[in-house]
Amino acid sequence: RLHNDVIVYLGQKSHSSYDATHRNTLNASMASLRRHYAFVKNADVIVWHEGDLGPEDADSLRDATNVRFCLLREETGWGRPPWLPVVPRNRFSEGYRFMIRFYAANRRRGHTERPSKAPS
Repeated sequence: RLHNDVIVYLGQKSHSSYDATHRNTLNASMASLRRHYAFVKNADVIVWHEGDLGPEDADSLRDATNVRFCLLREETGWGRPPWLPVVPRNRFSEGYRFMIRFYAANRRRGHTERPSKAPS
């Protein structure tokens, strides 16, 4: 490979505050990536999710690059930390905090283990 590019998505099929349908979110973003990123064929695309996404949700990149769907788990930094049984209420949703913790935990640990694939 000439490049070591990795594009990371944190995706979900539905969302409480915006339209997360196939044409509006993940697949639309991937279509834009294919259209505007000249080296997409050399990149790995990793889609982290909670079990609700699969290859049928990413057909914009079909045959263009390596797309992998990986499950979010406690071991990957997803969810509440073990020392926090209840997330205190404030202006940020629990899901938003999970997202920030996921990115921060994986950045801090230098998360290099291969992600597990979603069940077929």
